[in-house]
Amino acid sequence: MWQEMVAYAESKGYKKGDFKNLNLPFENRLLAQPAHIRDRMTQAVEAFTSKMITEVLNGQDTASLGIGAILKAGSYDLGPKASRIENPAEWTDNKIVEKAARVNADKGPAGKYDD
Repeated sequence: MWQEMVAYAESKGYKKGDFKNLNLPFENRLLAQPAHIRDRMTQAVEAFTSKMITEVLNGQDTASLGIGAILKAGSYDLGPKASRIENPAEWTDNKIVEKAARVNADKGPAGKYDD
């Protein structure tokens, strides 16, 4: 099945980040797999996700923090994590064009390009 999915992705010109697009065309075929194969796939995804959360994102033993935040908010939607730092009135089309016109973009060959 994976070889077919990779071949399909190659035929569509998918890059690695585009493989999520394989879900829809292959969903029925994946769900039609025997139960033991679906279970094996589920366990592999669970192991990958667990390792990602606990080892890569350092999220081990943080479930109580997440549950506490959800209970405090009364919803799974905790709202924004940051506040607005810019005035939206300063970002109209006309003001963006006006600000862009003031940018000195000609740095020449000796320009500083560190950023």
